[in-house]
Parts: sequence; structure tokens; C-alpha cells
Amino acid sequence: MAPKRFEVVVLSPVTGMFASVGQNPVELPRIDAGAVLKGKVVIELEKPLNVKGVVIQILGESSVRWTHVEKRVSGKSVPTQTSTFTNNEVYINSKGQLFKGDDIDGKELEVGTHSFPFLVELPSDLPPNFSDVHGSVTYLCIATIELHLLSDIVTESTFLVRSRDEFLNIDKVPEAQVGAEDGDAEMVCCGCCSSGPVALHMLMKGGAAAGDEIYVDVDIVNDSFRPVTECNMTLSRVSRFRTKGGKVKRSSIDLIEVSLLKEEVHGNQSAALRKPLKIPIDARPSGFLRACTIIEVGYMLEVKALFEGFFGKDIWLFARVPVIVGSPANERVPPALRKNNHDNNNAVDDTGGGNTRAGQKTQFN
Repeated sequence: MAPKRFEVVVLSPVTGMFASVGQNPVELPRIDAGAVLKGKVVIELEKPLNVKGVVIQILGESSVRWTHVEKRVSGKSVPTQTSTFTNNEVYINSKGQLFKGDDIDGKELEVGTHSFPFLVELPSDLPPNFSDVHGSVTYLCIATIELHLLSDIVTESTFLVRSRDEFLNIDKVPEAQVGAEDGDAEMVCCGCCSSGPVALHMLMKGGAAAGDEIYVDVDIVNDSFRPVTECNMTLSRVSRFRTKGGKVKRSSIDLIEVSLLKEEVHGNQSAALRKPLKIPIDARPSGFLRACTIIEVGYMLEVKALFEGFFGKDIWLFARVPVIVGSPANERVPPALRKNNHDNNNAVDDTGGGNTRAGQKTQFN
């Protein structure tokens, strides 16, 4: 008979909001990397239950997965080949027995509520939680009631990890303090006229803290006979997922999209545009997944301009630069994370030694 109640309770005074792909944000307990995870497994029984044991597992891992369907034309048929690409990286996998019965006959748990506490020291170099359509970083407490001659009963609970890499002082990143630029140009002339190119150029500061503004300067020089009808600016979060075989999958989520043109830029005219770009306050800092080698997350600013070419064909010009995003200006590395330092490209406020994953401690009572 299944227990009336069977759950893993993570004991933490701090919580955080987290949203998996396609789901609403939920409030979850949050633990600092390098801190001690405290919890308990609670089993409530209305009838006695004969068990072989109660086991707890703390599992932290990243995973990558996507499917590619390729059509191959052969004669009249179009066969398809489906390939699945995966990868996995484990950061912590601690198991312990909280209650042990006889291997053959088991041991009876009486009617009532039973609580089994546990303590696990987390490694100091854990990456924080992350969720995307092609990959994720997750942390689970998995409890198992092992039964004799019956299927085991399993329950799990998700918790969040706060990492040192989630705190990036933008003032200490040299690349964020200098200008970043890019441009594009396209000839409209077919060779029998004197029409010149249409050129797009973008210049901006290399980065800013979440919640702050960057001014973006965009120049459009139109030496053609065709008007430039659109110019848009988009800030995107770009994620890259890597498999063991070296395959890379890219996904992009648009965070901000702004129209820059109020009127067309006609032939033999130019436009100098200046627009503030406010970094979303909830944007996670660049490099926050530094400790994960199979998922990389960054930011890209794209400016694109549209004009009409010959035979009514749309022609787009693109200018793209990476954007370094730092923590909000009032956020610094918490003291609890400072003592668990690892290399952060000198972008934090302190240096020092730290524990390794091999040095973690576990206690099961």
C-alpha cells in the first residue's frame, strides 16, 4: 500500500522563482554552491509497511537533447532520417541510506509519520539552474522506498543553486568599457546605372549592468535610388548546446525589439540614429553558466535595415555585436559565496581558494 504522504523537504530559509520551458514560474528552495544542503524525507503511513530501505540521492546535472529530421529525395519517394543528439554532465551525485531493513524480509515501518534527516555539502563550483528547449541544468533530491518483491516507490523535489558566477561586476570587465561596432553594405546597381550602395553601421559600448542603459548609434547611408523603409534593433539571449561529437545547436530568444526609423531614408540621403537600449533587469549576467561546458549563454544585439532591390526583392542589411551583461549595479557577491571562490576572469570583488567537487561531505542520519 502506498504511503499517505511521501515527500522530500529541503530545509532552506531562502527561496527563488524559477520557470522551466513551457511552465509558469514556481517558488523553490535555494541553496548556495558550497553550502550544506539540509533536508528530510517524510513518510506518513496509515498501515504498516515492510521496507528494505529508504534511500536519498542528490543529483545535479546538465543535459542537452535535440532531434534533426533530414529528408532525402530518392526517385519518387522522400525517405527521412531522424537523428537525436544528446549530451550530459554530472556535477553531484550523492546517495545515502536513511533507513535499512533486512535484505530478505525487510523491516516494518509502523503506522504514523516517520522523518529521516540528511545533510549534504554541495560543491562550490556548481553552475546555477537553467532551462531551455534544448537543454537544462537541474538539481534534484530523489527519495526511494525500497520494497520487497514490489516496485520501489520514488518521489523527488527540485531545488535551486545560487552560483558565484551569477554575480558579474561590469566595471571590472575591460571588454564592456570599450566600443563595439559592426556594419553591412549592399550594392543595388545592376551595372547599367549610377546607383551606389546602401550602408549600415552600428556603434555601442560593449556592455552594461542589468537594468542600465546603453546608447546605440546607427548610421544609414543611402547612395542608391531605393528608399530604406525599415530599421529595427533587437536584443536576444543566445544559447548554444554542444554534444559529445562536437555538434552545436543554437537557439535565440528575443528580449527587446525596437523600431528605429520614424520615416524612410530616401536615395542619396543619410540618417544618424541614436537610441537607448535598456538591459532587462532580470537578464542573467554573461558567463553565469561558466561551470557548465555543454551549454553556453550570451547576448547579441542586432540592427537590421530593409530596402527594396530589383524585381521587388527585399534586401536586409545586418549589423551584430555581442553584448556583455553584468549583475545589477547594487548586487555584489554575497559573503557566503566569496569564500568558495573559483576563477571568474577577475570580474568579481575578491579572490581566494575554494572547495572542489571531490571534497564534498555527506551525512545521512
